[in-house]
Amino acid sequence: MSDERLDRLAETARNRGLKLVRSRVRTPGKRRFGKLGLTDPSGKAVFGMDDKGPNAKPEDVEHYLRNLGAKDWGASLDVAVMPRKRRPAKARQSAANDTEAAPKPKREPDPPPPPQPKPKPKLKILEAKPGDSEVLVELIK
Repeated sequence: MSDERLDRLAETARNRGLKLVRSRVRTPGKRRFGKLGLTDPSGKAVFGMDDKGPNAKPEDVEHYLRNLGAKDWGASLDVAVMPRKRRPAKARQSAANDTEAAPKPKREPDPPPPPQPKPKPKLKILEAKPGDSEVLVELIK
């Protein structure tokens, strides 16, 4: 069984409040090689464990976890790594035929944005022409 698959099994067990225990036997062909078991958080055997350690096949552990989740999936969410947030119960909405519904409170409009300062005019320098002489005389006086 691949390490990735074992990691997924361990995560599934953790989401159900259990711990996946892997066999310490590392020699292929030995009796307990590749065996798994499940314990509760206190270390008490739940599935696939005996006095000497884990003795269940990975497929059996996977089957057990799947059936355990089908029985009480809501409780399994409470022990998951990220506990679910329960929403407070809403008050019953009155039906359209019950009574006249209360008007919804009006939302105040957003305040207007602050006034933007007017941009400064750009300076234009022009060469004087003979027709500008009268205005230039007034300006110089």
